Amino acid sequence: MNEDRLRRLIAAYGATPARWPVRERAAGERYLAEHPRALAGLDAERALDEVLDAWTAQVVTAALREQILAAAPAAREVWSPPWSWRDLWLSGAGLAAACAAGAVVGATLIGPSLANAFPSDRTEASGLLSDGVSLFGSPLDVGLGG
Repeated sequence: MNEDRLRRLIAAYGATPARWPVRERAAGERYLAEHPRALAGLDAERALDEVLDAWTAQVVTAALREQILAAAPAAREVWSPPWSWRDLWLSGAGLAAACAAGAVVGATLIGPSLANAFPSDRTEASGLLSDGVSLFGSPLDVGLGG
């Protein structure tokens, strides 16, 4: 036991050793006996103990309870969001329908234009390539030097 621990013990449990935890009571009493100047700090703590011991809690009666409830502010409504789960589900279904419609329109309008963008075996360019002429007008079998 040291002075700091004794001060914390007194601040937590009061100046009366009988209120201290059993494990630390003997060590605290021994420290007080060996260090008389530590007793000087107990006077203020004893005064506080006496005031706290004299205090009694007020008995709660039905009249006091009603008086407190009457003085309390009125209960406010619980906040609720401006949307409901039903609204969220419907907006999600609408979003999914819009996405599906966009995919159908995109596939319908873009698909044929992409098919026409690339030459196939039925176009004039493929016929020229099969005849040995490139799109740039030079024969395919001519090397770099010729």
